[in-house]
Amino acid sequence: MFAKSKLIALLLLTITMLSGVVYVALANHGPAGSHLVGVGPVSQADGYPVWYKDANGLTMQICLDGFDPYCGFLPGDIPNADLPVSFPDNFPEEAFYMLGSADMESAGGGRALLVLALEAAFATTQPVGAPAPGQQIVFGRVRIRIHNLQPDEAYVVTHPYGQDVVIAEPDGTVFVTEDIGNLLGGGPFGEALNSRIGPFITWDDFPNSPDLPNDPNTGLDAYIGDPNAAGPHAIKGSPFNTNFFRIEGPAGSFAGSPNLCADPNLGLAGAAATDDCIETNLFALQGKVNTTGGVEAKGAVYSRSTGGAGAIDVFGLSLPNQALQVSGSGLSTTGMDGDSAGNYFARVVFSGGLPASVRLTNRGDVPPSVADISPVDLVVITQATFDRDGADDDILTLADNNTLTVQAVSSDQAAPPTLTAYREDGTTVLGNLTAGGLVLTGLDVPPIRVVVKSSAQGESSEPVQISGPGHPIVPLVAIAGPDQAVAQGALVTLDGSSSTGDIATYLWQQTSGPSVSLNNANSAVATFTTLTAGDSYTFRLTVDDNPDVQPASIDEVVVTVEDVTAPVADAGPDQPAPGQEQFVVQGVNGQPVIRLDGSNSTGETGYQWTQVGGTAVSNLQGANSATPSFVLADDNPVEFELVVVGPGGSASDRVLITPLQDDLQVVSAQYRRGKDQWDIRGTATILGAPAGLGNTVSIYLGNTVDPTKLITNNAPVDNLGDWRYRGASATPGGRAPAGVNTQQITVVSNRGGGPTQFNATVRN
Repeated sequence: MFAKSKLIALLLLTITMLSGVVYVALANHGPAGSHLVGVGPVSQADGYPVWYKDANGLTMQICLDGFDPYCGFLPGDIPNADLPVSFPDNFPEEAFYMLGSADMESAGGGRALLVLALEAAFATTQPVGAPAPGQQIVFGRVRIRIHNLQPDEAYVVTHPYGQDVVIAEPDGTVFVTEDIGNLLGGGPFGEALNSRIGPFITWDDFPNSPDLPNDPNTGLDAYIGDPNAAGPHAIKGSPFNTNFFRIEGPAGSFAGSPNLCADPNLGLAGAAATDDCIETNLFALQGKVNTTGGVEAKGAVYSRSTGGAGAIDVFGLSLPNQALQVSGSGLSTTGMDGDSAGNYFARVVFSGGLPASVRLTNRGDVPPSVADISPVDLVVITQATFDRDGADDDILTLADNNTLTVQAVSSDQAAPPTLTAYREDGTTVLGNLTAGGLVLTGLDVPPIRVVVKSSAQGESSEPVQISGPGHPIVPLVAIAGPDQAVAQGALVTLDGSSSTGDIATYLWQQTSGPSVSLNNANSAVATFTTLTAGDSYTFRLTVDDNPDVQPASIDEVVVTVEDVTAPVADAGPDQPAPGQEQFVVQGVNGQPVIRLDGSNSTGETGYQWTQVGGTAVSNLQGANSATPSFVLADDNPVEFELVVVGPGGSASDRVLITPLQDDLQVVSAQYRRGKDQWDIRGTATILGAPAGLGNTVSIYLGNTVDPTKLITNNAPVDNLGDWRYRGASATPGGRAPAGVNTQQITVVSNRGGGPTQFNATVRN
């Protein structure tokens, strides 16, 4: 009874959707102050934070040594394993501050996997497989994956960073991934502090484990675990004191599992069942304890007087109590002051030439960490105003002119740099400041704010203060549209929707020509049907406002009925024609939509499209319009006939649609069991974005297209025809490979490519 009541209480919490699974988030963080509390300076070598710090004071660094077995790299992770890691030419696509996982057997030999990580990777906007500057990301990950559960049942998952309720999919699977951090690339890296990772978990005998190497400077463990250990290891560090991986479900959920819970009261059926709970307290764990403070240059601002004497204010970031120094050409090496938060500052005086850069050095690191930065001047904007009334009398006249005034000064008085004003985007130039000022007249639209940049690289921005009278109201103007020449019997549209002002009423009136019946004469758009060839009609449009602020406005339009001529049908060129490929790529599941175009026909008052060849298409829309659409049933050509009718008779034309064929290939495929991660690459002949064809690839486990074994349905093809999927199997029904060295996969594209089979390599 207690277990069932507990589940009901848990299910009352907020429900969200993650990875397609109904997921009840129970613990965004551990107890107050228990999660990650600090992020270190960004390394000049690779663009990642030097360390992350938890509430226990433990700081972890990225393990980036390809020759260090404790970093856990596998063959292929580093492009050239014989050379040291270097950014970006010989750098892994992912690395870890901490990576922990627990693995159990559920019912029927199924798998239950938990992954906990603080991961360094690259944003999805990077070129495929190419680490790139500005694309660095760090995120905290909690991933839960379970197979062979009872369909549509709720399960309680307890792990070191919380307790979650998940609902099994109809095929008995659960796959939830929570990644918290700035995933757009280039920082800020503090977003990862908001993840559930923290404090860091460690082996239970850390920091004095007999099985881990010691740091020579501290005598304590240099790592939190060993990824190459003969087996998983007990851990500690959970803020909830739940240093285990446990899954509780209904009775019978885990029959036959070797990981059944020892306590019969656990599980949602309580003591009534012993096969409703599995657990393990053994984890695979890796991570390197940080031994450096690092250093990051946050800013260097200089000033100098007319006599040439000056100072550079230098700002840095590191751990507290570090030995930071500033040096540079013509500068005396100067120590930096620091605070308890790891912020550092030094004011360095100079009398000679300004150095091109200054170097911050953390002398406490071995080897010393360095960061270089170029000094810039300080730009201060003292005025940014826009006056719509240049006469300053609040009366706008033709003689007045819009006036933008910008004034700014630089901290470099010895060699005043050029100051240039820009609009708010920082790229549109307004002009250079002369004697510290810029006055522009005749500017129709003022900037929201001005940006002033110095040729000495300083920069500042300031919102623009606007004064002067308001703008005049939009005048009331009737616009009846251009004169028209139409066919006999045609339905004519009179369109006054381009009229301007605060329009309250529209009125269409016929002023000449044979009398016709106007439809919707009191609206912006009216219609009528022409009578006889050679007729001419004049219509007057009157628009008025309410209240009566401005006089009513009037405009007229003339409609002439052309002489009767024989119509000409034009069904358009056979497709694909140049520039039309995006309309005829073959698809699956009712995509894509094919469009026909008979709008170049002449003398017509009606259209009729009929399929005359090929497999019958589905969902033909607009068969009586100029531009109908339909969905291809297969990859065979189809032919359509267009018949147009008009006062002069009828005419026909045909168009042939030949679907393009997608040649879909797999270049490489592998699955890493320890990280529950696929890496599959290939090519296609029908492109995706930005070419406009929208081709994507779906991947399935096995040698058939089985929706219950979907790995992904959205591997995009780029504009060169390359595609890649790197991640775990999708929900619903994603499957991890069985314990073999190879596993067949099947790929298809949404533009008719495949099915194509390929043998994937399975690695631990």
